[in-house]
Amino acid sequence: MKIATLLLLNLFVLCAAVAQESNTEEIYKKWVEGCEDFYPNPDNPLYKELLKAPDGDLFFLKGLHHAKDPIRRLSRKALAELKTDRSFERLVEGLKNPNMFYREKCVEVLGDFGQPRCISSLLKVLAEDTETQVRADAAYALRNYKDEKVEAALLKALTDDAGVAPTAASSLGQLSSEKAIEPTYELIRKIEKDQLREVAVFGLVGNKNKGAVKYLVKLLEEFAKRNDVWGERLLSPVESALVGYAKRTEKVLGPVPDTIEQWYDWWEKAESLFENNMELKVKEETAPEYKVEDFGSEPNDLAFTIALDAKEYCSGDPIRLDVWLRNASNKPYRTVLPRLPSWNQTMAFGVYLKRVGEKPEDILSIEPSDYYEGSYWHPGFKVLSPGQEFHSSVCLQDLLRYHKICSLPEGSYELRISFDSSKFPGWQVKKPEVVHHWKAEPVKFTIKGKLRTDPKELLGVIGEKTGMKWLESDLTSRRIERRQLAWKTVEAYGDSRLTTFLQKLVAEKDKKFTDYIQPANLRPFYPGQAQAEPGPEK
Repeated sequence: MKIATLLLLNLFVLCAAVAQESNTEEIYKKWVEGCEDFYPNPDNPLYKELLKAPDGDLFFLKGLHHAKDPIRRLSRKALAELKTDRSFERLVEGLKNPNMFYREKCVEVLGDFGQPRCISSLLKVLAEDTETQVRADAAYALRNYKDEKVEAALLKALTDDAGVAPTAASSLGQLSSEKAIEPTYELIRKIEKDQLREVAVFGLVGNKNKGAVKYLVKLLEEFAKRNDVWGERLLSPVESALVGYAKRTEKVLGPVPDTIEQWYDWWEKAESLFENNMELKVKEETAPEYKVEDFGSEPNDLAFTIALDAKEYCSGDPIRLDVWLRNASNKPYRTVLPRLPSWNQTMAFGVYLKRVGEKPEDILSIEPSDYYEGSYWHPGFKVLSPGQEFHSSVCLQDLLRYHKICSLPEGSYELRISFDSSKFPGWQVKKPEVVHHWKAEPVKFTIKGKLRTDPKELLGVIGEKTGMKWLESDLTSRRIERRQLAWKTVEAYGDSRLTTFLQKLVAEKDKKFTDYIQPANLRPFYPGQAQAEPGPEK
């Protein structure tokens, strides 16, 4: 009796399975027959029904080799999503099929599985398959598997057929293999066909290991020398990767490099800023949140100081003035920062300049002012945390120009600067905001020596004072950020000795460079003269 019952039960299960398969097959046929689109449609109701069917994977295995491309692609997607043991076994068995195209499809899906159980089969294909294309497919599929055996096999594949090695290099880049960096660079250089070279290039572009960057710069230099379509095509992903890294260091190292020399210089400075996985070591800090009672209220806790970039200058050389406001206390302060140039150059700033020596002479004595013209907005209160300092710099001559002093003759001078934040109009001070009239200790300097007349030498001096090593070439940089910063710097630190040189430079350039200043508007330079005229009346 029990045996009879068991037989009946098995028969019932078998019949149900046959019925299910028949039903699933009918759905599959309708899906295939109705597929007329060029692109696969994962929202097709029949496709979704197959995904839910208990034996759907069997029909997707069939669809993997269908004549219609959308059917093949969606079948691959479904098998990778379902990851059934049954389909895994069938795919592994399919790797023995004499048809290389059949084996290719099996390799692709096993790569999509992303499961450790697929590694040994894919490694076997990479090492033993007789077809170059199938081995290359296995090399590509293995990029989804971060494993020591995979890395070792792909490194070995770098010496395989020219059709396999570039793909192996690309996959090693995806895995950020440090061992693959130099071999990949050498492979790129020796590959004969640019189509294959392009594949290998992504082995360095995609490698998020710090050691790859210097080789990317080398490739940038090599590809830039080529004057053909493929040279530009190879250059594009390399430059794109480097620009992505350089943009992350802009706050520290300035605008993205433009020339090869700038790229080498950038990496020399930037390398120490990155972790080995190309993450920045220092994350951007979030400003701490303070309560009103946390803030300090004693202005003398904030130290206002000034300095010049040298004690002695050649006649006519630009002078850099640096200003600091430092919170020397253990409390945060909310105040207005002494940013130069201020509104109308010296608004809220006092400037006192006198000639010292045998014939002392007051050249300028301007108290902090609330004068402004036209539109105006308050600079706003900012928080200085304990121990934090704010720094600003400006060309002294550009500051003095507003008061009709365009140049200083030879001699010794004393400069004092004061800052009165209460002179910014348009607000009522509220607790815990602090305003004050700070006075910095005076600084002394001397002007003597031969006047510079060579515009390139003068640009070199300006670049050194402002930390812009590539100032001259940046004036015509293809990167607008570098170009605008360069011209803004020349406008502030340069004078009429540069006019002719800059006019010629602009005339030689394409009209698309519309962000140039007018060279004729540079600060006039009068050798041996210092004339102070009254500032604008309030």
